[in-house]
Amino acid sequence: KSAVSKNIRQMEQELDLILFIRVNNRLRLTPAGKTMWEEFSSIPNQIENALIKAQSSQVAQTRPVIIGLPSFSEHVNHIKPVLELYRSISPGFDYYIECYDFEVLTRQLLNHEIDILFTSLFEETTLKGLNLKYRVIEEFPLSATMDESNPLTEKRYLTPSDILHERIIAISPVSLPSYMRNVVLPLFENTPSQPKISYYASTTESALANIHDENEVVITDEFIAQGALEHQTSRPIQGTMSGIVMAWLPEGDLAMNRTIDVLLRQFTQ
Repeated sequence: KSAVSKNIRQMEQELDLILFIRVNNRLRLTPAGKTMWEEFSSIPNQIENALIKAQSSQVAQTRPVIIGLPSFSEHVNHIKPVLELYRSISPGFDYYIECYDFEVLTRQLLNHEIDILFTSLFEETTLKGLNLKYRVIEEFPLSATMDESNPLTEKRYLTPSDILHERIIAISPVSLPSYMRNVVLPLFENTPSQPKISYYASTTESALANIHDENEVVITDEFIAQGALEHQTSRPIQGTMSGIVMAWLPEGDLAMNRTIDVLLRQFTQ
């Protein structure tokens, strides 16, 4: 405490300001101290923004960056605002978005047809087997999407046991193998019985469109759930995790690597 008090007195003498007063044996900011705190508290954000702008200006962008997004989700609504922010502060940066199935996107990335791929966390196991770099840029729980008449909507959070006796409309393993392998089956691995799959839909949009009754649900992540139809709602599932992954080729040129560094900083700050 004495060292802190000494530093405070030294700082106040150097600034010729009274920054703190002691009230009931506790330090309180004076009006001058509050002003200094409010002004200086914004400096870290200013430094961060300046660093992003400096890195952006250093990127000699010679062509637009091609972004790959899965066609089965609402990721574009989350990714595009960040890309637009980067575009607004870096005149040399431009981009285009391509939406395909995950298998097509990974092939395009490996063939240098796209530069950066964003996909759901449940595809991570597939990415591990490829010669790619990737990072999880956001995490959130899985959700159960259902009709508003479903009694489960009375709960704020759900558990796998809550969903076990519902009729599950799943995305077909043929069109999206990782969905069943990494989302649906692990969700019920500790329940006394297996889930009731009432229908396999070819796409997320088809799965959501086939919720007809109050006891039918679709297991989704946050961004698939954003595509829910009218009279549908979602509830998070406790103890689960999903998210968004950003992937890119490890042998990118200097300009692309700098672009990736800046984007990672913006997505994770």
